[in-house]
Amino acid sequence: MEDENAIAFRVYVSATIDVQTIPTLLSCEYSEDGKEGYDVQEVREQTTQDICRRHRQSAPPGGEFYSTLFLIIDNREPQTQGVLVVNLDPYHGYPDAVRHWPGDAGNVVGSLSIANSDWYDERHSLVEHKTALTPEKWFALYSLVDSDDAAKFDVALRVMNEGVQSVGVDGSPGELGVTKQYHRGIRPDSHELPDIKAAHSGCAVSHGLAMDMFAVVDQEYDSLGPLFVKISPEEDSFRCTNPVAGEILGWIFINFMTWEDAKEFAGRQ
Repeated sequence: MEDENAIAFRVYVSATIDVQTIPTLLSCEYSEDGKEGYDVQEVREQTTQDICRRHRQSAPPGGEFYSTLFLIIDNREPQTQGVLVVNLDPYHGYPDAVRHWPGDAGNVVGSLSIANSDWYDERHSLVEHKTALTPEKWFALYSLVDSDDAAKFDVALRVMNEGVQSVGVDGSPGELGVTKQYHRGIRPDSHELPDIKAAHSGCAVSHGLAMDMFAVVDQEYDSLGPLFVKISPEEDSFRCTNPVAGEILGWIFINFMTWEDAKEFAGRQ
């Protein structure tokens, strides 16, 4: 095992909080030698992807710290917003993160590090352990395909909500019980993107959806993936291929990526 010598995990703090409160916040058990089983690194104002790059450089495999698992305290209200549990090498092959309650997060890392649990289970339990920063049917997925091809959109909605959950896992999504649903399917009257943009704010208010970004399934979906559209603060768009396309808006929402991070990531797929 790459991390068989690791005895502790890193906790990165990018939010403006008192680091003296972290032991109480995390409620982590102490290691057998009486020392804390984690190391706190203050990284004020750095983005999550900046921290991921820093961790790859400072915690190589075979060292004292787990090379692929760590925590990020990235907001001033972790008791309600949760903290990020990051896995740089999960089963599905894409760096990933979930939000957990701070009192559970350290134990989650410990359990994952000794294979007492696995990343599939952590992703699968998002609904059960969701924090205030866990999106649920929060993003509009608009259908711009022809009305006589409605089945195509139904499949696309399922694929987008499944994301990478079942990649490399035996069994069909139905058998595996995939529960994560970031996207709500919307079939608008118009199939023109400018019309969708103009009407989105009203649709978002009516359905309780994100106002600033959405995704589109159009005629280029099969070959290029969905189109992601940002309305504010300035308009922008990009595409990403499946299956990882289904994670993009969720990663932005939980602060694993910024819009620009996601756009750059998508360009490499």
